Amino acid sequence: MLRRRRARHLDPANHAGPVPAPATAPAPAYARGDDLQTIIAAIDEMTRLGRSGQSERARALGEDVLARARRTLGPDHDLTLKAATNLATALAELGDHQRALELHEDTLPRLRRTKGDDHPHTLMEAGGLVDALSVTGDHWRACELGADTLERRRRVHGPDHPDALTSAHNLSVDLSRVGDHARARDLAEDTLERSRRVFGADHPRTLDAAATLATALHGLGDHEGARARHEDTLERRRRVLGADHPDTLTSANNLGITLNELGAHGRAKAVFEEAHSRARQRFGDDHPRTLVAASNLALTERKLGDAHRARELDEDALERRRRVLGDDHPLTLRSAESLALDLRLLGDHREADHWESWASSRRPASPA
Repeated sequence: MLRRRRARHLDPANHAGPVPAPATAPAPAYARGDDLQTIIAAIDEMTRLGRSGQSERARALGEDVLARARRTLGPDHDLTLKAATNLATALAELGDHQRALELHEDTLPRLRRTKGDDHPHTLMEAGGLVDALSVTGDHWRACELGADTLERRRRVHGPDHPDALTSAHNLSVDLSRVGDHARARDLAEDTLERSRRVFGADHPRTLDAAATLATALHGLGDHEGARARHEDTLERRRRVLGADHPDTLTSANNLGITLNELGAHGRAKAVFEEAHSRARQRFGDDHPRTLVAASNLALTERKLGDAHRARELDEDALERRRRVLGDDHPLTLRSAESLALDLRLLGDHREADHWESWASSRRPASPA
């Protein structure tokens, strides 16, 4: 599992700060009217809500203020485009990636036309579109636009600027996803070296770069190199973020996968058992992170010859994924196929055939 760095909320420009509502007003200033100062106040509040994690409220306000800004100021006005960027960020935080993608695709050409290709707002919007393309599965377009955005940010801000390092990190993630592990490795190595110099060896952004490099090494078949990177990153994340932090659990799962590739199934089992236990305590039995750890543990038990324990884990994960994700979700289908492998090892071929057919019938047909 690779972690991308996300787009930020933009502050409205060309004003001194938030426009306060009068003390006697029945509603906040941003809730009334279409004048310029009211729209500025609304975008200020939208930014505050987004940065404080109140994404649903930011989205609701964003839908309203964007409509007002388009109606009053026009679709290409600076404040209209800032409202669009912030709304897309809120939508992405809420998981509505398709709408975020559509909004970014509308906003970016407007910014290129009004501000130019190299303007910081244009480059931030390009980064948002790269994120949206990646999360909706269009990794090739994400690589193409991501490479262009990285080149521009390096030229405008310098290669060590945090925004340039964000673009470099995200591009290396997308390169790994399209199978270009050599380019991903080279870029991740450069990003890691720069991040250590700019942020320090234990900074979360540096550890993200190290994890991405480990994934690229794994993709290239350098499992020993990947193991060393994953172990170092896991130790640092445990110390800096805590043993139950989501990024720490991701490192643990990635290390376990690499240990399995190296044939160190006993060590992999210990890593997955701890990750599964911590994920259950932190997120609950039905959380996707918990179920990923459970599935990895089941695979490892099967490699160690304990098909009974693997079956127990896979049956539980399948039941939970069907309930939480639905029958047609790729992870649900993967759990069914893993359970079929367990059943076949246990000699229950009839039940194994059932789950293989069940999964196969729900997979989308391959294009002709």
